[in-house]
Amino acid sequence: IHDWLIFNVDYDHSYSNYCAKNAFVDRRCVCQGYAEAFELMAEAAGLEATFVSGVATNSDGQTESHAWNQVYISGKWYNVDVTWDDPTHSGKDFNDHSGNRYDYFLVSKAQLEKDHRANEYAEGEKSCPSNYDRVTVLKSAANTGRYGDVAVVTNVGEANSVVKKFMDKNKSSMTLWIYDTSVNISNSGAYLQNLATNMQYIISLGTYYPSDNGILKCPIGITPSSEWDKIPVVHNVDEFKTLLDKN
Repeated sequence: IHDWLIFNVDYDHSYSNYCAKNAFVDRRCVCQGYAEAFELMAEAAGLEATFVSGVATNSDGQTESHAWNQVYISGKWYNVDVTWDDPTHSGKDFNDHSGNRYDYFLVSKAQLEKDHRANEYAEGEKSCPSNYDRVTVLKSAANTGRYGDVAVVTNVGEANSVVKKFMDKNKSSMTLWIYDTSVNISNSGAYLQNLATNMQYIISLGTYYPSDNGILKCPIGITPSSEWDKIPVVHNVDEFKTLLDKN
């Protein structure tokens, strides 16, 4: 439901479409429409979900009226803000879903209240004590196939493993979704460079999408296995110099 709304509804920067009908018919709305649509779809699927209204502080430090949801999954309540996970909310190209996020998907009260404050709970506040397991969330999203050739990893060992699998299929590119809670916007670039340096395969880094809660998305170029044996190997500086002279 979260992904369907992100892929099919665009944020209305004209602020003229407010309700679930706008989300379903016009495919364009503000946060109220996203939240109403999420609640309707969740309940149609047999889930308990509620509508929450309040305020949120955006990345520019501005506070704005906002709406989101709470949903009951596997015996626990969680917060969901589809609007802020949709890249069109921040003005990105609606055809580019590489920036789709799960920053506000099945998160705890503590996580949400870093930049959200509720004013009214339509059906009473629900306790949201913890985040849903983030690796499970990411792997479920990647496995839909909607994001293309994507693999979720948590360390360099897993990255080597998935790159090897794609390389053996003669794939020349893929996207790594890296989950590491030590990653933030300021250290994402250094983290990726370190990852690339420590991998056993040659990869080239593309334009990456950092996240505030440890989810780092990065397209990479890889050398297919059909080309791997063509790469010259040297064992010392002298062999390297000789190789350079020949080429």
